[in-house]
Amino acid sequence: MLLAAVIAIGLLAIFTICIGIMLVVIARGGDERRKMILDKTAATTLKYIVIIQVILSVIDLFQGKNILSINDTNTFSSLTITAFLFVIGLLYYNQKFKALS
Repeated sequence: MLLAAVIAIGLLAIFTICIGIMLVVIARGGDERRKMILDKTAATTLKYIVIIQVILSVIDLFQGKNILSINDTNTFSSLTITAFLFVIGLLYYNQKFKALS
């Protein structure tokens, strides 16, 4: 029981840090290279979030749920998934464009 609580608090901390990183990186200015990395990361994150939402909608459709109504998606979980994908993409594109420089 204690281990589960420690793991849950650790994941919450990691996701909160990812959200913070995403917000700081988006708000900060920079040169053209940094803006290109940020644009690529944002576009990739959006692509994967849309794919996840389409898959969840298809699953809801097969389960017989009404997909036209507002779904019961938790906004914090959506935000954490988005932030996590954004940070992963940011790390990837930073390494990719450092190698090209």
